[in-house]
Amino acid sequence: MTTFFGAVLFSYNLREAGKGKMAWPIVLCSLFWYKFIETLGGNLFPKYSLFPLIIANVLGAVILAYPLWYNLLDDVREYEKRPVWKPVLIFLGICAVLLLFQIAVSRRWFGE
Repeated sequence: MTTFFGAVLFSYNLREAGKGKMAWPIVLCSLFWYKFIETLGGNLFPKYSLFPLIIANVLGAVILAYPLWYNLLDDVREYEKRPVWKPVLIFLGICAVLLLFQIAVSRRWFGE
């Protein structure tokens, strides 16, 4: 899911740079990317459950950092230093929603 959170922060940067049309496709592609690599890696390496996760995150980070960043944000030369609190709060909010969802589903399935 690291690629997903990276895509969310990348889409925030795209919106700030005035290229918000590309934000949602990148976030959705990151989810499909994660599921694709997880499924492919699980089929190729069934005994190594951590290996597909590592591959998905490393390759996703490389794709976000190099081809996408340099093609979509290469013309942005000015950098305004901003506090890190907004991305951290977005990350914590997404994690909280996912955690609450997991708790709700596990209670329903296990009858607690």
